[in-house]
Amino acid sequence: MGEIIWSEKQALKTSQADFRQEGAFLQQAIKKADEQVNTLRAEKDQESQGLQADVEDLNRVKEAYGKGSLPSPRIEESRRAVMLSSTRLLQTTVSLVQTIRQRDELARSLERLANERRVKLLKEMTQAQLKVAELRSNLDGISAKLHQTRISAASGELARPDIAIVRSSGQQSARIPAAEDDELQPGDVADITLRFGDLARRSLGY
Repeated sequence: MGEIIWSEKQALKTSQADFRQEGAFLQQAIKKADEQVNTLRAEKDQESQGLQADVEDLNRVKEAYGKGSLPSPRIEESRRAVMLSSTRLLQTTVSLVQTIRQRDELARSLERLANERRVKLLKEMTQAQLKVAELRSNLDGISAKLHQTRISAASGELARPDIAIVRSSGQQSARIPAAEDDELQPGDVADITLRFGDLARRSLGY
């Protein structure tokens, strides 16, 4: 029993360590994504302001050129500035959208990790309860046999063991009568039942 409890505790510690490590990784990745989103939003605002300024400058140059106060190369220079500002704004916007999408995916992964953890713990708890119930049942059976043995000894009678071997073959199993000196094969299970005389049975109330 002690070895089983120790093994279960070790398995739980390992599972908890893995969960904390993966959760910390996802949280750190989300934090970095949030920082990058804030940086890209600030850059986008700056790029938008720069583009607006370049457009206004182009409009002023066109107006001055129409009046004959500026040469045509100045218009081309202003147009290139507007195109460059537009390109930078577009690139920043695309990067921002991609980073937000990645951040959302990380958040969903973190939530999914927590949900899977809860489901796994519930499943393990159910399995542990079934295992404990099985162990208790086995212990109750052993306790009952010991009680019968003590009554038999007190009455002066010896219990006669009824020995059988449960042997599995594929998905089928057979109960084979056996003696105390019969050898067990790999996979065999020994089934021993104590048989008592009349005096012991009367003491037990049978």
